[in-house]
Amino acid sequence: RDSSLSSSRRARRPAALAGRKLVVAARRHTPLSRQATVVLPRASWIETEGTVTSSTGRVQLIQRGFWPAGESRPVWEILALLARRLEAGLSVQDANSPRRIFEELTAEVPGFAGMTYRRLATEPGVPVLEEVAHVG
Repeated sequence: RDSSLSSSRRARRPAALAGRKLVVAARRHTPLSRQATVVLPRASWIETEGTVTSSTGRVQLIQRGFWPAGESRPVWEILALLARRLEAGLSVQDANSPRRIFEELTAEVPGFAGMTYRRLATEPGVPVLEEVAHVG
């Protein structure tokens, strides 16, 4: 790793953000969240439910292990709340659950057509397209 390059990138970040509003959804403080105008508390992966698509193109259902701590919320909920507040006219603002968002995804994105929560709950990993043989 070239430390002069990474230090050069770090030096440019504050200049690029100067005079701009920065909103960050984070679960802990990071260098980026410290520069943010607003930090929205984001739940960790174990505090949320929904679906995840692996790097090999397999979709899996994930279940929440714990309720989000404090005021943190899952990212899907943060986006839906922002869309409502901003009256953005996005379909996500009508979403009230990860299941509803996934249903919309399967209706709009051909690679996810035919997938359901029921199917994901009974199959170990449903491929979006043909599974990628080599990743990376």
